[in-house]
Amino acid sequence: MVKKVDWMEVKGSLEKKSLFVLKYFMSSKKETIRMWMDGAKRNVKVANDSFKMKHYDWCLFFWHLVLEKTIKARIVQQNGEVPWVHNLIVLCKKSEIDLAEEEKKKLVGGL
Repeated sequence: MVKKVDWMEVKGSLEKKSLFVLKYFMSSKKETIRMWMDGAKRNVKVANDSFKMKHYDWCLFFWHLVLEKTIKARIVQQNGEVPWVHNLIVLCKKSEIDLAEEEKKKLVGGL
């Protein structure tokens, strides 16, 4: 059976509405983790294809998505609520992944 959402009844920002939809349609923790990991797997393919075509900017963008979605799956696995952010450092903190200072610098573009 397909669930229907009346957007007029969902109060709040677009972020709150999006989180509502994720919770509403994902009936289990396992499904939510699978959603994030399936997305990450698709992005690995796109990243690799972009690299082969020498589209390095897109390759990096999709590898960022792979990391982001994988970390978000870990947050769900740990019974946490996934923050609506794309910042890998923030997500690592939320998922209790300890990063060395050198790793943090690389994630924000420092070499």
